[in-house]
Amino acid sequence: MQTPFIQNHQYNEIKKQVNFLLKAMRTVADRKVLDTVRSTTVSNAIAAFDELNVEELHLLEQLSNHEAAHELQNYLDSLKAYIVPFPHVTQKQIQKLFPKVKKLKVPDLEMIDYNQLS
Repeated sequence: MQTPFIQNHQYNEIKKQVNFLLKAMRTVADRKVLDTVRSTTVSNAIAAFDELNVEELHLLEQLSNHEAAHELQNYLDSLKAYIVPFPHVTQKQIQKLFPKVKKLKVPDLEMIDYNQLS
């Protein structure tokens, strides 16, 4: 497995492109139009990144290879392993951000999924 390279906002952009592709697959019957939509979604997903190496580019280009909705969902699930987690924050750091709040109620930091934060 390769190191994580997808930020959360980039993953959200990929999800948006997948949803656009799914909508087109449900409504469009012409194969050429679907191929155009596939190439557009791949180029938009790649455009969300500043720099990509060959393996990362190949991973994102696999978006156009899927034909069914469940395959696209499995593709999105496989990309979750490449999301860069949000840096962990301590209670002291949060209290330092809000120095004037005397009775700051900090949520349980152990229960937070840092992979889904941005």
